[in-house]
Amino acid sequence: MSSSGAIRNILLISHCDFTGSSALHVYKIATELHSRGLSPVIAVPGDPETVEYVGRPPFPVISYRNARVGRVHFPDGRGPDLVHAFTPRERVRKLATRIVARSRCPHVVHLEDNDRAVLSAELESNIEELEQLPTPVLDRFIGGAQMHPLRGPHFLEQAAGVSVVIDRLLELAPTGVPTAIVRPGFDESVLSPDRPRDEVRAELGIRSNDCAVVYTGTIHPANLPDMRRLYVALAALRRDGHPIVFVKTGWNAPDAPELRQLGEALRTLGWLPRASLPSLLAAADVLVQPDMPGPFNDYRFPAKLPDFLASGKPVILGRTNLGVSLEDGRNALVLENGTAEEIYGAVALLREKPELAREIGERGREFALRELRWSTSVDGVETLYGEVAASSRGAPRAWALELDPPVRAIALVPEQPDIAEARAARRAGIYGFCFPPGGWSGEPIRDFPFCFRITGSDDEMPESTLSQLSSSAYITVSGEPLVLRDPLVEPPEVASLQQLAAPLPDHVWFRSVAFPESRTDASVYELVLRKLVLQTLGRASAQEPLIFVDPGDGLSRNAWLQATRTALRDGIREFYLSRGLDVRERLVEDMLRLASG
Repeated sequence: MSSSGAIRNILLISHCDFTGSSALHVYKIATELHSRGLSPVIAVPGDPETVEYVGRPPFPVISYRNARVGRVHFPDGRGPDLVHAFTPRERVRKLATRIVARSRCPHVVHLEDNDRAVLSAELESNIEELEQLPTPVLDRFIGGAQMHPLRGPHFLEQAAGVSVVIDRLLELAPTGVPTAIVRPGFDESVLSPDRPRDEVRAELGIRSNDCAVVYTGTIHPANLPDMRRLYVALAALRRDGHPIVFVKTGWNAPDAPELRQLGEALRTLGWLPRASLPSLLAAADVLVQPDMPGPFNDYRFPAKLPDFLASGKPVILGRTNLGVSLEDGRNALVLENGTAEEIYGAVALLREKPELAREIGERGREFALRELRWSTSVDGVETLYGEVAASSRGAPRAWALELDPPVRAIALVPEQPDIAEARAARRAGIYGFCFPPGGWSGEPIRDFPFCFRITGSDDEMPESTLSQLSSSAYITVSGEPLVLRDPLVEPPEVASLQQLAAPLPDHVWFRSVAFPESRTDASVYELVLRKLVLQTLGRASAQEPLIFVDPGDGLSRNAWLQATRTALRDGIREFYLSRGLDVRERLVEDMLRLASG
């Protein structure tokens, strides 16, 4: 933070460069922040020079590569006070977590889609089934432009704040963090196109009596069903004698055979620079956003809609996302279900009643001028930044940014470990540490997970330690702080395989195992711990996967560290193999090499 405690230096991380509309939103927000005296820097994948498509920024636009190696320069010479990550998608998450850990600054996540619904559509898989797969398996096929089903939500949970493009996305935000609704605004150039309408229509081969239906946007698996309904409706209108010409920009991936039904009525322009879009919208008779209510459309704000409405042309859209805020027949034609029949009827109505089309277009523009301005949206962003600065949540530690391992091994120790001991143990797969309140140093613990253990005659927590139960580093079970009392864990002497075969005694929640004093018994410890991992993972759906281990006479003993790491690694890998998943040993090792600090 700045010396005043305010957020001034903001790194905004876009998931695409300026050939994509999302980067334009980042640019508009950064431009407005800069005009208010803040210092933004934008990081984009690919080519930062593509910013020339949208303007000449008075602030830096850098590549992911430069951001990754620390080449993020703010006017005051300091690092970022905040990272604003635009979506929790993998390429954004990876860069953001690296910078947050390095700079020790908080992060805000911007949501623009229901990324779970998008991923499900793209992979043609049930998202709940994907979430059951081990992290290393998911890592193999989740792309940089997709949200990881496990890593993405965890990144969001660690955020100090959340911005969303539409209110429904607030349902996906973590509880208790500040939020802001940041509706996209329209491009001012839409109000005054630089080319005459007739010139653009003539260039596209659109006659004066043709009805030009325009859609600007890329086709992807999540919106393909909506687009197919549009294609079917327009082809039917053509067959019934309506002189429809369909003008489409953006990429088609995947292709839809229904699009080819339009034949000579189709004008596919591909990707166009943003500067050409205002004139294209002015050449249209009807603008259409075909969307049906559902888990994808309800949680998004199509980027084209502010420009559509501001253009003054009549807009057809479904009763979902922004359509919920519009009035059917007044400032748009709002379709209840977005079916092909409804699209057909709406286009036919606008052709039949040109005066109604003109009035709807005018009122749509009035709505955009009143409701969809970037300056208004960035008011919410600035307020959000202020709330983050005033929050006690702060920056997450490096270890908190990573996923927990499949099984959490917690060392039972007599006192709080020092940083060197903690780091060595976490590299061996030890998740956290449990010690008596009397072993606490008295200073807040942030560098590793921990919990307190009450033993013997002590039946209450000392008042001085109660504040630590709300620490972000304190270990929880089902959302509640874990205070370990003797009956909750089996005595940690060297357990036997026969003991593991028996059910847990009444009132005992977790098993434990102690490292033996005699090195000749180390193999027994390793075998028992490996079996204990298998047992714990097998019942993880019903009980928190915690194991308690007693290192004996020292956390830093190499023999204990090696035996623990080997047992955890082999137990996790054996469990995955029993489920038909061959996870390589190195990947399991990576899961167990936990960060500290």
